[in-house]
Amino acid sequence: MGVCDEGILSPLPPCFSFGCFVSVAEDQPCCRTIGQCGPKAFEGQPTRARIMLVAAFISFIGVIFQMVPLFSLSRDATVMKNTAWTVWKGTQSVYNATTGELIEDDVVIKGYVTPLGMVIDSPNGTSWLLRPPACAHQH
Repeated sequence: MGVCDEGILSPLPPCFSFGCFVSVAEDQPCCRTIGQCGPKAFEGQPTRARIMLVAAFISFIGVIFQMVPLFSLSRDATVMKNTAWTVWKGTQSVYNATTGELIEDDVVIKGYVTPLGMVIDSPNGTSWLLRPPACAHQH
């Protein structure tokens, strides 16, 4: 009747248990026209199965790559540094807070930016964790 019943490599999908599925979905002119798109070399069922396996593998790799941005939503400074979306370097002058006297000039600092904030590291090992203020509508 169609591509789904000849040389199939797995059991029929559950939707085929409904008698009207083939007439509503597979035998429609739109489905037939779109189904004819693509190179003729990909028409055979074994080729189609390989293509679907490659597509499933690529989707699985995509799920793994999506975990890195997920971990960047952490509030832990170490995790934020390891999964930063942007990393920057800059220089800063260090002053005595009471006297205003210059202690050290051109101290190199490094920043790590994530969606939930920023971690700033100084060469002496001090880290600052900066988070954006909560939205006004959140309580």
